[in-house]
Amino acid sequence: MNTIGRAIRDGHTQVGAAEESGMVEITTDVRDNTIGAVEQFAEIASVDPLVGAMLLSGAIITGFAVGVFGIATLGAVLSLIKDGLSSSPEPNRPA
Repeated sequence: MNTIGRAIRDGHTQVGAAEESGMVEITTDVRDNTIGAVEQFAEIASVDPLVGAMLLSGAIITGFAVGVFGIATLGAVLSLIKDGLSSSPEPNRPA
């Protein structure tokens, strides 16, 4: 069975009524997928305390990295905006 067939069988996607006319409309629900992923991670984490601690530490490290890079990106964008809005040109400095 192909990947789409397995996904349909497992309930990950919904096939629209247009399938009979040769057009297949596949829709996914982001909310259901997110809730399902959280449930799966919770189930895996409840198997063993060590597994739960590893998942938690991975989430903390990932969250920290996302925060640091997000702040750095925000600073760069704000710096570009500030430089673009500044009315006084910077003096040329000899190299």
